[in-house]
Amino acid sequence: MKYSRVLLVRTSVQFFGSYLPVGLGILSEILKDKAVDHEVMDMNIGNKVDDLISKISIFKPDLIGISLLSVAYKEAYDLLRKIKKIFPDVDIVVGGPHISIFKESVLKQCESIDFGVIGEGEEVLVELCSDKKLKDIKGLFYRNGNEIVFSGDRKLITNLDSFPFPKYEKFEINKYEKIIPVYSSRGCPYRCTFCSVHQVIGRGFRAQTAEYVLNELKYWYFQGYRHIYFFDDDFSQDLERIFRLCKLIKKEKINDLRMSCADVRADKLNKDLLKAMWEVGFREVDLGVEGGNNKILRSIKKGETIERIEETIRDACDLGFNVQLFFQIGFPGQTVSDIEDAVELALKYPIKRAHFFNTVPTPNTELYKWILQNSRLLEKPEEYMNGAYHTVNKPLFETDELSLEDRKKMLDYTSKISILTLKNYYSRKLKKYGLLGKLIVIIGFNKAFIKLRENTKLWNTISSVPKRLLKA
Repeated sequence: MKYSRVLLVRTSVQFFGSYLPVGLGILSEILKDKAVDHEVMDMNIGNKVDDLISKISIFKPDLIGISLLSVAYKEAYDLLRKIKKIFPDVDIVVGGPHISIFKESVLKQCESIDFGVIGEGEEVLVELCSDKKLKDIKGLFYRNGNEIVFSGDRKLITNLDSFPFPKYEKFEINKYEKIIPVYSSRGCPYRCTFCSVHQVIGRGFRAQTAEYVLNELKYWYFQGYRHIYFFDDDFSQDLERIFRLCKLIKKEKINDLRMSCADVRADKLNKDLLKAMWEVGFREVDLGVEGGNNKILRSIKKGETIERIEETIRDACDLGFNVQLFFQIGFPGQTVSDIEDAVELALKYPIKRAHFFNTVPTPNTELYKWILQNSRLLEKPEEYMNGAYHTVNKPLFETDELSLEDRKKMLDYTSKISILTLKNYYSRKLKKYGLLGKLIVIIGFNKAFIKLRENTKLWNTISSVPKRLLKA
């Protein structure tokens, strides 16, 4: 199979904001390096279906690559069916978290999909654009008549420096937030019961070198960008790499960067590293705490202690970092007392915000298997994975410790605690303005509480999405 004109597409998911799509950006750079003619269409920045149809008509691709998330996947299926109906001779390949989790069932559910890529897609896409036979392209689902065939697992990519970082030359870059998202590593070696990251990107941890990351930062710095957001599953897994990166940034005298880190494990940070990060412009760390005590951390196999987590929160706050904490409500074994421990932790330190999410059982995780084995599932994953249920007050499974009504009360309660932590943050920030600052906080957050109670859609918007769901 050989394709010579490729259109890369990201479908629209409203609450994701206008971050540049790193995955498509890398694919675009690789296709450019391989001299494959290609274009890009991001429907997350205001482009409509008619715009996409027009793009296809003008560009005339022979392959369309779609990055597919589980959120709103049914809407994406409808889009693919429409494309196929209008352009029956154009093949469609789907990658992203949804296909990696649901595998061949995606091709069964949507007859318009010709290929599905499991896990990392860079090498697969290149091979689709070569003369290689489908059966020899590992990591690929494809159709052979009425049969769906899997070519076999592909080895994880170990040398991340071998790919060019995205420069987004084919993107409408001025339509995005002026924040550069960076994935400087892949994979997570831990085995949290609820997490599906290993299904999507692999369990083995691999990272770009500090020198590679520095080159990317320098490129964007000289393009006028100052805000960098690291979306790694665990940015600080390799401490020596981060120390070296900080040393290199300092040596290059890039003095006014503002950098943030999503999904950092607290036990991989220490005060010396936090100091080094602060000196070169890191200003925010987001910690996936999940539970408020050691009982829950052990039960979900987090591999951390609450004492170590608190140490990192305290050190980061003392240095001036904006710290965000992420918790989940509804784990098996979690009681009202356990949730109160999480709330107590959220209110103990001067953090930016604590987020409490409805626990969503992703298929093939240990949590999901427990739920099935104990007949506790209340809704089919084909339904709840289509929506942003982590932000919705609707429990998806039962536990012995909390009735459904009690769980709903706890989700409602912790949503108010989340707003309270943010209110406290702005109270501290605006304290220097005296009475005016107090009035701004009082007025602003009274309105927020009213809207929160009256408008669930607003809550979906103002709640930050866990960064692990943005890996697409």
